[in-house]
Amino acid sequence: LGYVKFGGQKKLVMFVGGGYDTGYETPAYNQTNGKGAGVYMFDANNGDLLWWSSANASAGGGADAYTQNNDLKYSVVSQINAVDRDSDGLIDHLYFGDLGGQVFRVDLNNNAVGANAETQKANFATHVVRVLNQHVDDGTSPRFYEMPSFSVHHADSGLLGVVALSSGNRSSPLSGVTGTNNPIASTSASDGVFVIFDKDVANANLYSLADTDLKTKDVALASLNEYFNDKFTHEAYTNGVDIATKNGWKYTFSDSAGVYKGMNGLYALDGMLYVNVFYRDGDGIGGSCGAGVKGNSKLYQFCLPTGKCSFYGSSTTQPNNTDLGAGILGTALGNATSNNGQTLLQNVVKKTDNFCTDANKNSPECQLFNTTAKLQNLRWYETR
Repeated sequence: LGYVKFGGQKKLVMFVGGGYDTGYETPAYNQTNGKGAGVYMFDANNGDLLWWSSANASAGGGADAYTQNNDLKYSVVSQINAVDRDSDGLIDHLYFGDLGGQVFRVDLNNNAVGANAETQKANFATHVVRVLNQHVDDGTSPRFYEMPSFSVHHADSGLLGVVALSSGNRSSPLSGVTGTNNPIASTSASDGVFVIFDKDVANANLYSLADTDLKTKDVALASLNEYFNDKFTHEAYTNGVDIATKNGWKYTFSDSAGVYKGMNGLYALDGMLYVNVFYRDGDGIGGSCGAGVKGNSKLYQFCLPTGKCSFYGSSTTQPNNTDLGAGILGTALGNATSNNGQTLLQNVVKKTDNFCTDANKNSPECQLFNTTAKLQNLRWYETR
């Protein structure tokens, strides 16, 4: 929900994905029907469809404007991350992933020119670009059910946009290879974290670039697992994933497909990325009168943008993580300290009272964030 200038008028709008194709209830599903594909912009005051983009988009769709893109053909179920690039209160970029393993950026031109309002509306969406394509036709495409995070970092070449997503299967959280909580093998992606270096979004000339001039388009990602396996000791790995020569990185949670799945949202905060992960074969909670609670959740911590944290030692072979508890759990950001500081609100497995000493100060459950903008908590509740 936010403002754009559309056809020369400032409007309060809402951006939503196309929706869910129930075929994804099958773990090995490879979508071909286009259901739920695309992104839509509605007038928040009256519900009118103002603009949309999809492989199915056409003038007959009932919108004031549309952008046809053949790649937008899989269900989009997540929230849409809307970015204001110049702090003028207007949305300039959209980021989202789909259930077919693709990630997109949409560039909206609030200063679109034209002889009349209709022409300005037609010129509203400058680019609809697929920045990442991990789709495979055998049903093992990573599924992106959650909104990507977006952060801006300083690089040698200037400002760099960093987009992060976590994949998992919300529809079949126990799918994958056989294991404690999955006696019969089924299809699953090898889920993980996907981090994209967007080398276009901060370009001052972005809106004048043709699609063929864009740098971040269908990029390949480096494997951060290789860096961890090497303990960041090789000359090429010492500083993490190189921004100048690489376009981002991927960290796969496990070599056993489906055992670990990204669930719930992820947070980019203070140069770190926090990812909620469901461990399917975790202990859970047994139930003599029913199925109980299967698996347990963890919170993983990465460092942005390169994937390497400054506090990694010579023996570091995996990212920091902490247990959250039984079932599919997530974290939130809020005030939970005596000094009104921001922290990740977690159902963390109890540690000792003095756990967050110098030896553990970089652990995800020990992080505090001091921001000028704070939410005043008026009430709270617990749910499972």
